[in-house]
Amino acid sequence: MRSSQHLDIEMTPVDRTDAQISEEDEYTALVADWRDVLPQVDVPTWVVTGRLSPYCDVEGMHWFANEVPDGTLTIFEESGHSPHVSEAEKFNRQLLDFVASDP
Repeated sequence: MRSSQHLDIEMTPVDRTDAQISEEDEYTALVADWRDVLPQVDVPTWVVTGRLSPYCDVEGMHWFANEVPDGTLTIFEESGHSPHVSEAEKFNRQLLDFVASDP
């Protein structure tokens, strides 16, 4: 077994909390312009939203799914921004179906 001193890995101390990182990522996702990137996505993409989400309107999610070459949109009718929590059983079933459909 090699010790860490032989590995070419740069270790840096974590100076931000998970909450700070999450907040920064959310901000970046909200203000970034992804229009030129979406058509380049080359893997099947499952786009998920809840009909009651205060952050992602359904019209925008339809657009998003249509911009990705192999996008599939699922709208969870009884969920807000967290259908994986609000409708967990349905979400998990549809996730497994999506993964199984990829050749």
